[in-house]
Amino acid sequence: MMTEQFKTVFNMLEIEPNEITNDMTLEDDIGMDSQELVELHCAIEKVMGIKLPEQLIKKSMTVEELMKTIDEVCNN
Repeated sequence: MMTEQFKTVFNMLEIEPNEITNDMTLEDDIGMDSQELVELHCAIEKVMGIKLPEQLIKKSMTVEELMKTIDEVCNN
């Protein structure tokens, strides 16, 4: 289940969070390109108040994999 923070992130990118499921991939299912992945990276940092390593987010990631990866970064 998507957290409120991730819903806020997707809203910032003008992507309707209610249409996103955990098994959707960022590139193939949501349609994000390289520029949008950079915007996603920045939005996550802004909303969650964290600094992420560059190249952390991959086009082939599912939303669930993205949330787990961000959770791991935040808890280390």
